[in-house]
Amino acid sequence: MTVQLRREAGDASTAQVMASQDGRFQVGQTVRLLVKTHGGRTTLEVDGHPASVQGEGEGLDLRIELAK
Repeated sequence: MTVQLRREAGDASTAQVMASQDGRFQVGQTVRLLVKTHGGRTTLEVDGHPASVQGEGEGLDLRIELAK
């Protein structure tokens, strides 16, 4: 499922949901972003759900693919 997020310029740890195809996230919802590095592997989580960046974001917009 894809979620489009907009993050505030001064805050890399939270973002606002701008569009969502995932029932876990609603437009306007504020979510927490977490980047983890373990053993040379970097992962992304959105509100504790594994995620990956899809394509290239424009400015502060991110398209996120969430694991089911």
